[in-house]
Amino acid sequence: MMTRQGVSLTMWTLRMIAAVALAVLLPGAHALAGETKTISSVEVQGEDGVTRIVLRGAKDAIYTAFMREDPPRLILELPDVAFEGVSTPISVKNGLVEDVTLGAFGDAKAGHGMARVSIALATASDYEVKPQGDEIVVELRAGAVAASQPGPPEVAPEAAPEPAPEAAAVAAPTETASAPASAPAAPKLQSAKIQSIVAIAEGVEIGATGPIDNVDSFALQNPDRIVIDLFGVKSGMRLAKQSFSEGVVSQARIGEHPDKVRVVLDLRSPAGKPTVVPTAQGVRVELAAAESATAAKPTEMASSVPAAPAAESTGPEPEPSGDPSVQSVHFESLPTHDRVVITLGRKVKASQFAPDDSTLIVMLKDATIDEATERRVDTKEFGGPIELFSVFKTPDVPSPEVRVVLKRNVSEPATLTWEGAQLRIEMARPAGSAAALPAPAAATDATAQATSETLPTSADADMPSADATEPASADESPAPAAPAPEAAKAAAAPAAPASAKAGSQGQVAYDPFLDGPADPASIDLLEEGGFDEGKAYQGRRVSLDFKDADIANILRLIAEVSDLNVIAGQEVTGKVTIRLVDVPWDQALDVILLTKGLGFVRIGNILRIAPVETLKLESEARLQDRRSREKLEDLVVKLQPVNFAKASDLGKLVKRLLSGRGSVNVDDRTNTLIIKDIPSVIHEATALVKAVDTQTPQVLIEAKIVEATLNFSRGLGVLWGVGWDSPTDSADTIQPNLLPGLGLQQNNFLTGNPIGNPTGLLNLGILGLDDKLQLDMQLQAGEENRQGKVISSPRVVTLDNKQAVIKQGVAIKFTEVTSDKINTSGVDAVLELKVTPHITANRSIIMKLGVSKNSPNLSTATGDIVGINKNETKTEAILRDGETMVLGGIYVVDNGHGSTKVPFLADIPGIGTFFRNKEVKDERRELLVFVTPRIVQGVQADVQ
Repeated sequence: MMTRQGVSLTMWTLRMIAAVALAVLLPGAHALAGETKTISSVEVQGEDGVTRIVLRGAKDAIYTAFMREDPPRLILELPDVAFEGVSTPISVKNGLVEDVTLGAFGDAKAGHGMARVSIALATASDYEVKPQGDEIVVELRAGAVAASQPGPPEVAPEAAPEPAPEAAAVAAPTETASAPASAPAAPKLQSAKIQSIVAIAEGVEIGATGPIDNVDSFALQNPDRIVIDLFGVKSGMRLAKQSFSEGVVSQARIGEHPDKVRVVLDLRSPAGKPTVVPTAQGVRVELAAAESATAAKPTEMASSVPAAPAAESTGPEPEPSGDPSVQSVHFESLPTHDRVVITLGRKVKASQFAPDDSTLIVMLKDATIDEATERRVDTKEFGGPIELFSVFKTPDVPSPEVRVVLKRNVSEPATLTWEGAQLRIEMARPAGSAAALPAPAAATDATAQATSETLPTSADADMPSADATEPASADESPAPAAPAPEAAKAAAAPAAPASAKAGSQGQVAYDPFLDGPADPASIDLLEEGGFDEGKAYQGRRVSLDFKDADIANILRLIAEVSDLNVIAGQEVTGKVTIRLVDVPWDQALDVILLTKGLGFVRIGNILRIAPVETLKLESEARLQDRRSREKLEDLVVKLQPVNFAKASDLGKLVKRLLSGRGSVNVDDRTNTLIIKDIPSVIHEATALVKAVDTQTPQVLIEAKIVEATLNFSRGLGVLWGVGWDSPTDSADTIQPNLLPGLGLQQNNFLTGNPIGNPTGLLNLGILGLDDKLQLDMQLQAGEENRQGKVISSPRVVTLDNKQAVIKQGVAIKFTEVTSDKINTSGVDAVLELKVTPHITANRSIIMKLGVSKNSPNLSTATGDIVGINKNETKTEAILRDGETMVLGGIYVVDNGHGSTKVPFLADIPGIGTFFRNKEVKDERRELLVFVTPRIVQGVQADVQ
């Protein structure tokens, strides 16, 4: 089994062999390249599980082939070769090859160009490159790729009739090095790693462990700098910035992102558009002088003044003359407008439409874009009219189309202008609004920035580097070389945090083209006192891995990531060894300070780091000084009006806050507090009064009271009567009607069983014995059926925790006679509803309810004394605002059957029926109460 040391030595040997091979082969290739070779056609063939890609036109071309993973693809580089009349990308999708993409870098006619063929694979594959005259044939077969691990690139033999023996001898081990299929995976070699940046006369040379096949670059002004995006690589640089004493580049700054490494080149003087020339071990960035660049492309350094408004379309579609794919996307925030710049291979037809006031869509017909170039950028931090924009390929359309979707905060249309093959989408800032940042920002992956911040690892670093690269400062930049705008920007950085809003003229302490817009300042996340087990950490997540790093540099690193202003004195010293992965920065700060016995205090937007003991002594000294000043400070008088509460009640609360020299008095007439104390106590007392003296919320109680009654009664009876003449009154005659109420004689002695409320009467004179004696009978019958419903809907408004009462009914008076006087009293026979509401914090309402239904009972009345029927219920419930509660169950059913009779006579069979009566009674009553509370939205008065 090979040891790790043996593997490292082997890989180092292979790299040296590849470097020697390139050094031997490439100079000879350039010497033989007398003229530029041109690939005129690309053909894809497939048979028997083999896919062939034929490149025609590049006779005896030198090539370099190597595999890339995640996603799997085969890269073929051909120096001094150009493409002509070949469309890209070429879609294959045969299960082995997805597509073939062609690209060119540099200027092949000038001798420093390169053509690149990128073959996207569906799965890992074996490949073989076969030069055949003026053709290069690439064969791919499904299966485990022998050279799946990135290693030294395969270099084609020199295209000479008799290759030099040295070249052949060197190239052979290279082929062998990539042959074993059983070699273990080497994650650290999956992508190239930047190792050095060297200044040359015409620019810089970026050295890496392998070729870099995806590069984007653009130039920025004010100050002048060049931005180089190297996709799919990692940074192996120990320092985040590197200064140069000679050349047009004064400083290079490196920032690592999840999908790329960004290199920002600060220039000593203006330069034209950069030319990026790929090399076998990195890239070379060549910068043209400002004069030559201006002469060659007078529009390249054009002013950022907004162009004239364009129509719905930018004009007639130009003649196609190149690849319509999107090459790069970047964003510029200027003082007068925001600009999105789309660079294509040629002009295409562009149009815009607005589906709503906040969205604008720009459509680029016949344009294409690959996934690596698609962007979604949040630009809200710049405070301009464009808050967010996305660039992507339109799915499910018959012809290729790229869309640019802008989220805007203004309703005006955008201005579309072409400058060469560069489309500029501009939106003017509203009047009175200025750019928060004076320079444009490159489009970055906003999703990656929002999730986490990953910092590079360093084993032994005196000066740790972060993803958020440190800004250039006056003491670190070369004095004679730093541009004035950059130095001024660095000097102003501590006074202007990155959360400056639109309209702010302050500069920020970071370069947005290196790291993208930073998160808003997070100083409010911190709590004084340092580490606390119960604290909730919400800061941006970072990863730190350092050994024996100076704690002062660690604090500077955290300050850079979190946008904090940090001051640490001489007593903050020492070294720490930490490894923190994906933790909030505020938690990392607390743990680091706890490790070294440090704490911090906030002074505005500045953190002061000091030992905990020092902070405790200072805190005790400040407290002692405050107590001393309280005894010597002059007293002041404050008149504090009270709007809603009682001043006397608040006076008791305020009195507890006063110092030993203070006093509080109450003016009941104006409901005002008169507070006398030192200014600091007066301020606390005023704040207490304003917090407590708030408007009491009100509740509207809506009630519906329904009372339903159903009565039924029936009676049947007989009334007997007898009359005669008195013997002493011989002259009188017998009255014809002897029944009670119908003129009975006073001497009648026989009555029957009358019913209570007869509705039918039948008088019968049954028997006349003689002129002196007469017997009469009256039949009585009655039936009653009554239905009733009483509905009332009272409403009342009451304060929170105050009782509201609703009454409805009559008051019954009666007299009380005593030995010396007569008293008249009254009893309420009413329907009464009592409600006490309480509003909770979540705007629910707790109600205490009391319902009573009292009514007079006339059936039991004796003289002027009347009985009272009482029905009462009490409950407590919780309701939401506007909900209705129903109170029921007050239900009375009174059923009765009764009879009265004449003793003995009623028991005689047959005729006994005429000497008794019967009554049937059915009475029902029900009471329902519906209660709906509603919170009244009152207007809060301002407390003076």
